[in-house]
Amino acid sequence: MRTLITLVVVLFCLQLWAQRYNRDSTIIDSLYAIPELDGDLTADSLGIPISIMNWTYDIMVGDIGHSGSPWLTNGAQRAYVSFPLPSLPEGYLLVNATMRLYQYTSRGYIPLSDTTVVCNYFPHWDVAGGDTIKCIVSHVDYGLSLSLDDWAKGDDGNPDTYNPNVGEITWEGINEPGNHGEAGYRYLDITNCVLHDLAIGSIFSQYRIAFQINTDYDYGADFVAFASMENVFDEYDPVIFFTLYNPTSISEDLSPAVLVKVISSPNPFTTQVTLNISLKYNSELRIKLFDLKGRVVKESGSTHYSKGTHNISMDTNDLPSGVYLLQVKAGSEIITIKITCLK
Repeated sequence: MRTLITLVVVLFCLQLWAQRYNRDSTIIDSLYAIPELDGDLTADSLGIPISIMNWTYDIMVGDIGHSGSPWLTNGAQRAYVSFPLPSLPEGYLLVNATMRLYQYTSRGYIPLSDTTVVCNYFPHWDVAGGDTIKCIVSHVDYGLSLSLDDWAKGDDGNPDTYNPNVGEITWEGINEPGNHGEAGYRYLDITNCVLHDLAIGSIFSQYRIAFQINTDYDYGADFVAFASMENVFDEYDPVIFFTLYNPTSISEDLSPAVLVKVISSPNPFTTQVTLNISLKYNSELRIKLFDLKGRVVKESGSTHYSKGTHNISMDTNDLPSGVYLLQVKAGSEIITIKITCLK
């Protein structure tokens, strides 16, 4: 039954994606995590998994020191999250995929006794080098359900570990005693992971989040908590943003009914880019500039232009170096071109 529910959720997500798909040269979209496949596992001091938690509003990573229960005192937690894969229309390539998690809290405690703790830097691992350890994300395969057997998936050498260290999901604002860390969105590039999963015909892209140090086995809890799909705020849901690109359809010489052509200069650009836009008819024109995480970094409101050629300048002084996708929309027609910022 659980497997069936999971597959229904996947198909529903892909259906929503398909409804938003438009036949442009570039598709920028997102997919949410699968609620039934996120959660966290707890293991004891011997590394033996003893508890599984899902259907909760968060996924936790770290040391869950607790004086009220002996097994919780020595418990270490690892979190797991799973996403459906985007469907690639014919001729399209995956350009970028980015995981976004919302870290809503973190804690770091020093135990004074088995019943008293004091908050300090986060995290406070009572081991050498412990205060600099980050949350490591690993690319794994835990299939159609999360179970206690998945604890080791993500460890180097485990047969179900694709990549034991994709990167770090970390925190900010931790340099003062008593600071619990700054809540906010955390991003990680998972492009290669999604490409791998597409290549092997998987229906999921799955990840484990863990500290390199499981726990320091004391009564002080040291952990990070990320919002899960069961949280009550939709804007905090785990999500992947992705960009699909059709190299055969992007051209600076496209000639739809309204837009004759769009040329950006210079390309590469530095602090300013000028768009040369030709219109066959009077039209409302809207311009957006996307980064490869699918985020709008520049945008002009809908403005009426007469037919003919127009030079429109865009200030890019605040943009970092990188590749961007410029989207020009006139009426219902769209042209998208790749442009490069080089500083």
